Amino acid sequence: MKAQSSIRSEDTVESLTKNQRLVYDALLDAGRALGAYDLLDRLRPRGFAVAPSVYRALNELSGKGLVRHLTSVRGFVALHAGTAPTASAFMVCTRCGTVDQIVAEGLQMALEDGLVAAGFSPTEMVPEIPGTCRHCRTTEDAGAPSVSSAR
Repeated sequence: MKAQSSIRSEDTVESLTKNQRLVYDALLDAGRALGAYDLLDRLRPRGFAVAPSVYRALNELSGKGLVRHLTSVRGFVALHAGTAPTASAFMVCTRCGTVDQIVAEGLQMALEDGLVAAGFSPTEMVPEIPGTCRHCRTTEDAGAPSVSSAR
């Protein structure tokens, strides 16, 4: 298995349709994973009326390597411009729900080597690492409910 060599560029972002740009910008602004219906609620004032419009935009953005679906939080996140989609891992705060992307080329290569050695062919590789973000670790309000317990 070989990491994708295509890297998103500003040209890719500039070529987005209006709906794709609105969805991408909403995900960038959120700082956390959002589901399609969360996006729809945020984008109704901008002209989105039905979920299929959001799903279409998400599908296209995913194909362009600009968004990723995170299974653990059932939502989508915008990827940082200029990074290879396959070289990322995601830190998911189980307390506040924020998602941060880290570029992890070495991790990606180690995972690929292990998968090849095991003879396993994944359908996709999206390392998601649950834990507690820096902000929540330093917050004195230890009594606040976590995202995982609110589900």
